[in-house]
Amino acid sequence: MAGMRRIQWILVLLVATAAVLWLGQWIRDAMGVEGSAESIRAFVAGFGWQAWAAYLMLITFRHFLLLPSTIMLTVGGILFDIGFAGFIGTLGLMCSGVLEFTLFRVARPQWMIEHLEERARGFTSLVERGAPTAIALSTAIPPTPMTAVYFAAAFTPISIAMFALCVALGAPVRAYALSLVGAGLVDPDNGYLLLGIGILVAISLVPLLYPPWRERLFPKA
Repeated sequence: MAGMRRIQWILVLLVATAAVLWLGQWIRDAMGVEGSAESIRAFVAGFGWQAWAAYLMLITFRHFLLLPSTIMLTVGGILFDIGFAGFIGTLGLMCSGVLEFTLFRVARPQWMIEHLEERARGFTSLVERGAPTAIALSTAIPPTPMTAVYFAAAFTPISIAMFALCVALGAPVRAYALSLVGAGLVDPDNGYLLLGIGILVAISLVPLLYPPWRERLFPKA
C-alpha cells in the first residue's frame, strides 16, 4: 500500500512537470512572441497595471474558475519579473486563503464533517493537532491540498489572524519557487528552472520530519 502511494506521488509530479512544460510552449505560441523572457514580459508590460491586476484577481478567485495555483503561479514567472510575480502570487494566495477560511468558518457545514469517511476524519484530526504547521506547509508545498487543509482548519479553534500568519509563512515559498520555474521555462539557460524545482523538492520533504504526517503519508503495512 505504501509502495503504491509513492508511485502515485511520482506519477503526479511527472504529469505536473509535463503539463507545466507544455503550458510554457503553448503560451509562447498563443502570444505570438519570441521565446525570450524579455520579449514576453515586454509584451505583457504593454497592458500596464491591468495585467498584474488581472493576474492577482485570477489567483485570488482561481477556485471558482477551476484554475490550479501551480499553473497560475508558474505562468506569473513567465509573464512578469520573478520578484514581482512572487510578490503578486504571495498576495493572491493570502487573499484566496483568508477568503476560503472565512467562508468555511462562517458557513460551518457540519453536515459535511458528519458524512466524511473515516479516512477523512483522520485527516481532519491530524490537521487539528497541528493546525499552524499544516496550514503553513500545505500553502508552501504545491502537491498538498490547500483547500482541504483550510476546510479542516476552519473547524479548529485557530483564529483568523493566526491562520493568515500561517498562510503568509507558506505562500512566499510556493509563489517564488513556481515563479522561478516559470522564468526557467522561457530561458532554460538561466538555471531558474532547476533552482525552483530544487526548492519545491526540499520543502516537500519537510512533512517527513513530523512523525504523524510521515505515518499518514507512508503507513506501515
